[in-house]
Amino acid sequence: MKIAFLDLTGMSFDPLTPERMPLGGMQSGVCYLARELALQGHRVSLFNGHAGDAVVEGVAVHNYAQRFAALQQGHDVFVSISCSGRSIRPLIGDSPLILYTGHNKFEPSMQALGDAEERACWDHFVFKSSWQAETLQQSFALDGGRISIISNAVAPAFERLGERSSFFFLEDRPPVLYYSSTPFRGLGVLANAFPAIARACPGISARVYSSMAPYHGLIDEAPHEGAYDLCRRAGMDYVGSLSQPELAAAVRGADILAFPSTYPETSCVTVMEAMASSSLIVSRALGAIPETSAGFARLLARPAAGDATPLPERFAGLVVNAISAARRAPRQTAQLLQAERRYCLTNYNWSAKAREWVALLQQAMTRSGGRPSQAAGPHVFHHVQTQSGDKLYLDPQDWRARRLMQCGGNFNPAARALWRAALGLAPWTLIADVGANYGEMLFEAGVKRCQRVLAFEPNPRVLPYLTKTLAGAPNVRIVPAALSDHVGEASLSVEADWSGRSRLGEGPNQTTVSVTTLDSLLSVAADDDPLRLLMKLDVEGHEIAVLKGAMHSIAAAAEFCCMMEVSHLTPTDAAWLEDRFSLHALALQQGRVVAIERLAALADRAQFWHEDVLLRRRADYPPAA
Repeated sequence: MKIAFLDLTGMSFDPLTPERMPLGGMQSGVCYLARELALQGHRVSLFNGHAGDAVVEGVAVHNYAQRFAALQQGHDVFVSISCSGRSIRPLIGDSPLILYTGHNKFEPSMQALGDAEERACWDHFVFKSSWQAETLQQSFALDGGRISIISNAVAPAFERLGERSSFFFLEDRPPVLYYSSTPFRGLGVLANAFPAIARACPGISARVYSSMAPYHGLIDEAPHEGAYDLCRRAGMDYVGSLSQPELAAAVRGADILAFPSTYPETSCVTVMEAMASSSLIVSRALGAIPETSAGFARLLARPAAGDATPLPERFAGLVVNAISAARRAPRQTAQLLQAERRYCLTNYNWSAKAREWVALLQQAMTRSGGRPSQAAGPHVFHHVQTQSGDKLYLDPQDWRARRLMQCGGNFNPAARALWRAALGLAPWTLIADVGANYGEMLFEAGVKRCQRVLAFEPNPRVLPYLTKTLAGAPNVRIVPAALSDHVGEASLSVEADWSGRSRLGEGPNQTTVSVTTLDSLLSVAADDDPLRLLMKLDVEGHEIAVLKGAMHSIAAAAEFCCMMEVSHLTPTDAAWLEDRFSLHALALQQGRVVAIERLAALADRAQFWHEDVLLRRRADYPPAA
């Protein structure tokens, strides 16, 4: 394939520029993607403000103004990071033209999309997160059939970082904070927060890798000098921007990304880089940061109504709490950060992103009436509106998803009724949906009112849809891992035709996933006071292992209830369950929940809903060994 990348900003760069000096995020992404596509055998050109012609890392680099008109006929598809369709389209005729942007809706460069003529110039739009795609689609009335989501990835320098062996909470030393984004994204907030952090954590230090240098003079540095001076006065070490190899080495020598983002990020490579280095991440639930951090970060939510506490004060408190929590549970925190790194290297690497791009570009080259087809990209997002008015995003290739589409997100009314009954039993402070699948059980009013919700889903085919569905739910954290009775890794057998039958253990379509326990996660997280824990547990025969990994949390909770699928239990597992919990089932004729002595009662399917029960603690829980 012959692929041309275009940047009309006037910046001069080639695929190795990020290795030598700071460079903007969109430009750096194009460099890494172009290099990887060239490595995979494609002919790749890059047009920008480069002086003259060159071939760098297998990519032909040209000056846009001088060479584009002469060379444009030699390419199959054009990808632009500049929203200038009306300038480009006359030069390329009917060739496929794709907008690939990391900009937000309020950026001046994006306002052209408000014009129907500009929108018509583009055959496809590639955005970097579900949050960005939904925001821009709504703002500019974009055709959803012409939108794909392909995320950013980390620089090769961060991929090359080995496993972290030094953690402040294991070595009993003061941590090192760092900030590595541009100054207008929250540096001033951190500078104002740092004195309070330093008072609470003696010996702590902070380093700032930030400037406007990545924009190569296109944006003035002077307005941000005050923020740099504020950092110095607060006792922080202001370093400035670095090349990617230098930044990777610097981040490996620090411990905590302290990033009180004030800018709605559309992807956030800063967070990805922290994940790649096994850094503790403390940031804000703003823009695409919850989506990108995939449940591994501590995120500051919006303040409650009437809370006038300044942002620096609230952020300082979150940083201090994160440090304290890591020290209380050092082993579990180290395991969590190692899992964070594995997740990043699996999901945010340019080799995988290049393959996604190849699939998209091949579709774009499939002509329909002289123009590319409008087929969606690697993930086809269909959605259904639930009774609560929320959008549930679904994979049309999955038969379980198709059933959800047919039934408005609720093809199991009896299970839904049992879940609603559980939600009404107490004012729950933590809800854990273990085996969340597409997240259809997370739209009830009781879930929305809960302080904190954890949605556990290890299936990599389902996660993009669950992430898009829950992107606007600030109280929900997606944990891309399986729960069990141990921490580590396991094989997940992914069922292609019915995602709900995917399970841990040997089987077809195996992939390796992270495994953790509820006890380890809750020991790392800040404790609710008191903890009132509600679980929904549906993991295809692995339910007892999940409960065994949650025994301490269940015992410590002031209130506990679990809605659990029991259709896969062996007689031994059933006896284990009956010894420890009281059982409650949905009586179908009365439409209410009643106590049962044994699971055998569910054999009367005319009287009871037979697949799920509610578990409550017995008075003597936990029983003597």
